[in-house]
Amino acid sequence: MNREFHYYVVCYLARKAGFPPEHAETIALSSQMVDDSKLPWKIEGEQNSGHPHTLPADQSASFMTEVTQNYLFWDPKIARDVYLPFHFIPGDPQLAAMKRKDRKLHPLAVTADSQNARALLVDALRSGNLFRIGIALHSYADTWAHQNFTGTADPFNELEARNILPAVGHLQAGTTPDQPQALWRDMRLAASYEDISNSARFLEAARMIYRFLSTAQHKKFEDEAFVTGPLEELWLNRRTSKNDSLAAASDYVIYFDVPPYDPDKWFRSLEARQFDTRELLKAISAEGFGTEWLGAFSGQSMVRGTISISNYSDSMFAQWNAAASAHRDAFMKLMHTKGIQVL
Repeated sequence: MNREFHYYVVCYLARKAGFPPEHAETIALSSQMVDDSKLPWKIEGEQNSGHPHTLPADQSASFMTEVTQNYLFWDPKIARDVYLPFHFIPGDPQLAAMKRKDRKLHPLAVTADSQNARALLVDALRSGNLFRIGIALHSYADTWAHQNFTGTADPFNELEARNILPAVGHLQAGTTPDQPQALWRDMRLAASYEDISNSARFLEAARMIYRFLSTAQHKKFEDEAFVTGPLEELWLNRRTSKNDSLAAASDYVIYFDVPPYDPDKWFRSLEARQFDTRELLKAISAEGFGTEWLGAFSGQSMVRGTISISNYSDSMFAQWNAAASAHRDAFMKLMHTKGIQVL
């Protein structure tokens, strides 16, 4: 799913479920940050800024922040540490196989609303940590958009035999599976499943998310139809271009009172020094696979920028990074318990 769902819809649903507006925004920002963290920030220890070396060890060492999205598919660690825990949680292989023409089984196949994704979301909700809740909601929502794919490079994901793009996740389908209004066809699936309406998929995701968030707030969700109905109406009747992200965002700001997405909100107070990574960020995004995309890596730093540890410590961004690490640890523990091999 894209920003429209991961930020705007999640924020709307969290507010309707009873979370205070500032908490709902934190949840939604945490959800969208999963897609935005394509490059790490370098957190510079104070010893690199002329401070005495008598500082505590955790204040003197430099380290990198979490990466939770990019398309460096040739690195198996990316599949293990990024794709699988944050975007392609393995689901029910039997259910996925049942929908395919070839009935092929794959232990890492994603299925919507899977028990594994639910377990991670429930764990996050029980923690009460807003950052973990947002991250887990991102992974949970993606089980609808990414169903019938895996987060690995595998022929299981192949949509066209002669497609020049590798069969990694839904890369061969581009961004189509992530767009709320898209209608498309997955020829790997049996006739009764191959015609796909993303609006139908995303609406079901919204219903389930609202139920989980309402339950966490000890609130009944009998008004579910009145909460998700406006989303359905918006997606079915919108006339703006699918590429007009500003118009899409405006719909939520105007009609649902969701604050505009601000990607720099958590960074302004950190005095972050950002490098010129525009071409590199494009190259490791879904839109970057053009004929010249590899050229973006020549001479480029693989770090987005630097932040001093004194500004980073106890910040919202620091808390999000801790939550991302906790989510990955929970995922790995769950996979071990279930006996699912993740590379």
